[in-house]
Amino acid sequence: MFRLMRAPDSESSPTPAKKQNHRWARLLLALAIFVVLGLGFRALLPTLTERGAAFASRHYLGLPARIDNVDLFIFRGQIVIEGLSLGATPDGASPWSAAGNPPPIDPATALVHCDRLVISFSWKNLLSKSLLLPKVEIQAPSLRLLRGSDGKIEPLRGARPVAQFSSAKPQPSPAPPWPVEVLAFSLHHPSVEILDVETGKPLLEFSLESFDLDRLSAKGSEIALGTVGVKGPVLRVDRDLVLADSSPDAGAISGDAAPVSAASGYQVKKIEIAGAQFTWITKRGPLDVRFAFRASDVSADQGHRFPIDLTLEVEAAQLHLAGEAGILPPVFDGTFSWTGLPFPPLLLASAPELAPWLRSANSSGNIEIHADVAGAKGPAGVQISGHASLENLALADPGHSATSLQWKRLDAKISDVFIPLAGGPGVRPTARLHFRQITLEEPVLRYTHPSPALFSLLGMSVPEAAQPSATNPPPPAPPAPPAASSTGSFAVDAMIEGLNISGADIEVRDTSVQPDAISTIRNLEITAREVHFPDPSVASFQLQAMLPVSAWLSVKGSLQPGNIGAFTMSLKELDLPTFDAYATTAGASLKAGQLSLEMNLKTQGATIEMENEAVLRKLGISLGNPASFSHQFGMPLGLAIALLSDPSGNIRLKVPVKVDDKGANVSLGPIVASAIRSALVGAITTPLKLMGASLGGPSGNGGLMVSPLKSPPGSADLSPEVSARIRDVSGLLTQRPSMGVVLSGRSSSDETPLIAKQILIETIQAGNDLPALDGVGFLGRHRMEKILAQTAGGGTGKLTDKDQALFEKYLAATNVPRERLDALAKSRAEAARNLLIANKVSANRIRIGDREAAGAPGVVLKFVEFHPPH
Repeated sequence: MFRLMRAPDSESSPTPAKKQNHRWARLLLALAIFVVLGLGFRALLPTLTERGAAFASRHYLGLPARIDNVDLFIFRGQIVIEGLSLGATPDGASPWSAAGNPPPIDPATALVHCDRLVISFSWKNLLSKSLLLPKVEIQAPSLRLLRGSDGKIEPLRGARPVAQFSSAKPQPSPAPPWPVEVLAFSLHHPSVEILDVETGKPLLEFSLESFDLDRLSAKGSEIALGTVGVKGPVLRVDRDLVLADSSPDAGAISGDAAPVSAASGYQVKKIEIAGAQFTWITKRGPLDVRFAFRASDVSADQGHRFPIDLTLEVEAAQLHLAGEAGILPPVFDGTFSWTGLPFPPLLLASAPELAPWLRSANSSGNIEIHADVAGAKGPAGVQISGHASLENLALADPGHSATSLQWKRLDAKISDVFIPLAGGPGVRPTARLHFRQITLEEPVLRYTHPSPALFSLLGMSVPEAAQPSATNPPPPAPPAPPAASSTGSFAVDAMIEGLNISGADIEVRDTSVQPDAISTIRNLEITAREVHFPDPSVASFQLQAMLPVSAWLSVKGSLQPGNIGAFTMSLKELDLPTFDAYATTAGASLKAGQLSLEMNLKTQGATIEMENEAVLRKLGISLGNPASFSHQFGMPLGLAIALLSDPSGNIRLKVPVKVDDKGANVSLGPIVASAIRSALVGAITTPLKLMGASLGGPSGNGGLMVSPLKSPPGSADLSPEVSARIRDVSGLLTQRPSMGVVLSGRSSSDETPLIAKQILIETIQAGNDLPALDGVGFLGRHRMEKILAQTAGGGTGKLTDKDQALFEKYLAATNVPRERLDALAKSRAEAARNLLIANKVSANRIRIGDREAAGAPGVVLKFVEFHPPH
């Protein structure tokens, strides 16, 4: 009998070890499948992201988008996106076609572009429903906005989304947002640009070298910031920038009734930053600013306003801004106050080209601000009122030349200041400046001309005479500030109710002349009331100042609109040698003298009338070319001064000047010169006319001659009628101690027969015989001697015709020597001299001159400058 038996089957009854191996095999297979799927997903995810962005942007947003490259580092938690661009206008590609082959987008015209975006995240925090980003870095982000012809800036104006959204569909309540915390955030070379569509010109350009933030947290609607670092900011804003429509409809938008279409959908319930620090990094060093900021209900909805409160601390200064702000359109209504604000560090950060000039300046103030940048409720601009002051200003040339400006305090009480930001087409906006009071205390100005550093700062060319030499170049001047980009301009309407400047001190040194000319104004005081511009007017004006060396200047007056006004000026004892350097350049020398001036000036539209009375005391002046004055005025300068000077050595001149519309284009200099010449000539000739003389013109050797004193023919005496003229000449010389007189006798050719007769009589009286003449016998000569003897004895000696012919023959034959004529002329001059001495004229002021050329018998008077002996 056989019994069949089956061998044992190990498979049918597995051991525990075998069962464990089967489980690991299945787990490894699942893990392999997961890894394969993960790797595949990891490989496909960047491509899906790139193509999904191209699809989603067109489908939901209506604008093209493109991502050039996406890198995922899943294990270390990092995402890198390169070449992110969002186009400004649709490109015509459908969402599906763009997903298959994303079209390129030009970064230069894109609405938004970013070269590189790096985001690091924490997987651990994601599991706890919070987002921790250890690092966010953005390279070269740019935003390019366009302002349309209607004046609005709408980034999504051209968007054409494919997806349709229904506002009637109920929306589920959103889940509360995850808390977000960024440990390190940095922007490198960000930029924002706003362009005008019609003109293509940039309205706003903003860029940074870098922006760094060491902490940012957001929990719900609350945001907190850490330390901020800003490097290399550049901002240029065109005055024509308008961020919203300034039509009446736009002005009616309010935060309480904003239309649904104007809602942005973004709102921050609360922002609070306390004790943060802002570091502005510049090429010349960092500027640390501590700040605190609070805002609530922040939204970019059209017409929405929200409260803000900002406090900044810059060194020892504190600034506080509080009020209501809006984003669309940009508005602000509130107050701005500051105390002890130091300007040098601010200039160091914002305008480094000016910083080397500013040594110190502190400011305080409290103002109300109403800023309507877009013109939503009227003209676009900023309106200010309140009070501001600038204390302890000190500006100085960094090249260490004597050019500086400083003052103790500038205080401005502002009633209403409006600065326009834009005007409509063909409209020139008006800046309104209304000050209740402006006070400037103890300003001190020192200016050296020329000042190359100042010319460079103001963008002016340095005169050739002021160019530095190669051997002594000046220190380099700071570069001129960039020119403003604005192409328009605005009118100015200014009113100052009260202006007061006290304790001013001004010194100007002119190195363009040799030696250096120094002009000073000390203790300058200016008080004005109701000053208006551009139609200039001032209700009352008063100026007082001390001029070199101890002169005193006073100006008073008023000016009404239409250039109708009256001013008086009084100048006492201005030291003239101070201006000798300028006189030297004109060929003159001022070595002594003082000027006093009283002037009345009246204006009536285009007509200006000035009445001047000038007094020159102890004038000491000389000319490099004396002939020029003689040619102009008909006498030497010294004589003119002597004629004009009174017994005290003062010269008084009245110089009336009138300029009307016919002479509006004529230089005032020639008019004044002509008036001075008329006054000078009048002052000189008047005393001469009063004494009965006429102006005879310049003499040949530096004097002024008048009509001569008459003498009887052949006589050394003067005519009786000259006595009155002698008294007038004496009075003239007595009143003008710097004048002298030269007396020159003169004889006439008509006197030769008389002198010959005297010679014949003198021959008979001496017992001598008359000379023998051809054709004259003894009896004729004897008869003529008898006639001459009778004449010498006082007889008339009547002659027959025959004797008359004989007498004339003897006269013609008698030689009259020159010495005889000289002696006669000298005798006449001595007779005049004796008469002047008898009338109290000092003998050392009278000089006998050479005989004058032949003329009417008498004595010529020639007035000259007299220098009394020391």
